[in-house]
Amino acid sequence: MWLRFTWITFCFGYAFITNVIGVFVGNIAGVGLSLTFFITSWLLALTYSLIEVSYRKARLKERLAKDLLFILLQLFFGVFVVLKIF
Repeated sequence: MWLRFTWITFCFGYAFITNVIGVFVGNIAGVGLSLTFFITSWLLALTYSLIEVSYRKARLKERLAKDLLFILLQLFFGVFVVLKIF
C-alpha cells in the first residue's frame, strides 16, 4: 500500500513539473516545440518501461498502468492546455 501511494504521489508531482515546463515552453517558444517536449517525455517513459519489462516480464501490467497514468496526466493538464482545448 505504501509503495503504491508513494508512486502515485511521485507520478503526480513529476507530471506537474513536466506540465509546467511544457506549458511554459508552449507560451514562450511555440506549440510545436512544446508538443515535441511532451512526445519526447512519453517516448522516454515508454523506453524505460520496455527495458524494465525485458528484465522482469511480470512487471508488464504494472508498467502499463504507470505509463498510462503519466501520459494521461500530461495529456489533460499539459498538451490540452497548450493546444487551448482544456
